[in-house]
Amino acid sequence: MGLDSSIDSLGRILGPLIGGVFYGIHIASPFIGSAVICAFMFFVVWVNGRNAGGVWGIPEQRVYKQG
Repeated sequence: MGLDSSIDSLGRILGPLIGGVFYGIHIASPFIGSAVICAFMFFVVWVNGRNAGGVWGIPEQRVYKQG
């Protein structure tokens, strides 16, 4: 929980700062940048969601029959 809270705080500090810099470059660039980040994260989730183990790569449990 501590790491999650620190990353959240870092995003709340750096997000508006970086957005302001992009806004200074061009008025639409923060929105375009957000769209690019969302598309990239969608691609990452899509690629990781295709395997059977999920995002964490948990291996399947195998049941061995005696006989």
